[in-house]
Amino acid sequence: MNSENLLNLHRGYINQLDTDIEQLYEQAQVISKDYHQIWSAENKKVLNAKKMGSNDRTSNLAPFIRKHGANGKVYIYWALWPRNINKKAKKFPKQIPLTEGRYTMAQITKRAQHYEYGRVKLTERKLALIRESINTLHAMKVQHNATIRCLEKRVD
Repeated sequence: MNSENLLNLHRGYINQLDTDIEQLYEQAQVISKDYHQIWSAENKKVLNAKKMGSNDRTSNLAPFIRKHGANGKVYIYWALWPRNINKKAKKFPKQIPLTEGRYTMAQITKRAQHYEYGRVKLTERKLALIRESINTLHAMKVQHNATIRCLEKRVD
């Protein structure tokens, strides 16, 4: 097999990896969107219950899916929205850092409200599988790109 055939082979692998990553990205977006719809509805219920004297707090924990513009890497993470958005405070969610490339259930549930533990755990289990798969596929893509660069140097 000559260098040109090897280059085409690795480019084909990269195209397939990009397709697989995009499909996983779309699945993660659906999971996140479903979570946000329920999250929003539950927060409205809590706010209405607060008017009636309830002590429950609204949830400020939510998953986020982001794609890096330059390299296309997909980031799946949990973040906390600031509670008092009416004040001149930071209005952006604060990302919860991963521990060794993943979230522990304790790390997530300690920030969740009691009424959302089950949903948070279920959502994180789904997103963890996708996060791990995307990270593995991205690492493979990096390796194929490195191989392409080496082969291109040999061809020149």
